[in-house]
Amino acid sequence: MATINLQVQINHPAAISNTLRYARIDNTSSPVYSTITGITNGTYVIQNVPNGQYRIGITPIYADGRPCIEQFQDTPACTGVVSFSAILSGGNIVVGYTINASVPNFQVNINYPNGGTFSQQYASAGTGSVSVTPPAGLYGNYSVTIQPVCDVSTGFLGAATAPAIVTITQPNNSTLHNGTAGALAPISATAFSSGSQLLFTSPSVAASGTINYLLVDGSYTSIVVSYGSGTVAAAALITGSGTYTGVLTAGTITFNGVVVSGGATINIT
Repeated sequence: MATINLQVQINHPAAISNTLRYARIDNTSSPVYSTITGITNGTYVIQNVPNGQYRIGITPIYADGRPCIEQFQDTPACTGVVSFSAILSGGNIVVGYTINASVPNFQVNINYPNGGTFSQQYASAGTGSVSVTPPAGLYGNYSVTIQPVCDVSTGFLGAATAPAIVTITQPNNSTLHNGTAGALAPISATAFSSGSQLLFTSPSVAASGTINYLLVDGSYTSIVVSYGSGTVAAAALITGSGTYTGVLTAGTITFNGVVVSGGATINIT
């Protein structure tokens, strides 16, 4: 483990002694102070402390025992991130960075949409990128930050950057197929449960055409397909729980009491 010495210059002409406190402050919100009393003016060296950022407090003591107001000084923080980015590429979160040459390592932190987290340290190449594979099947917003790491052996890290948000969208799992002789235009579909969810809307779907959309597994009071023009004779919704027959009215097809499992295929004829 790397250690450093902290050299403290104390000069208060009216003080006969000083009380010194010091604590490591990087990566903690509750510093633990060590206290040294009876230090005279001049240079005092705190030897062989783990490499990190420290806060040093000096309280001068007058001859009559009265303390002066404690004065604080912080040693330099770990810094050095010039820029960073996070994008989704090939199903992976790719974190790009530029870091000062004086900083040997950096840490990538990711907060998952479900509350989980990821943290890992990497050797810095100055400018480069690293790729992180997200959990399979977990969709939503991923919050990504990086931190400079000045000393791996002592955990000397700098503050995290502002987050970059990477959104992983669940892919389409369902299809509507127009098996009628002509176009259905315009056309939309809405799923109803405790509320309503627009599944898709399109200016038209041609004869023998398809529309792909996302339909989350669950129980729905109804799924309604609406269209402006076209001739429909029948419709069926096929999903893992079975096949549902559509109820036809002017410009609408209603599938009632649908339990969706593994997406759904709607065939309109």
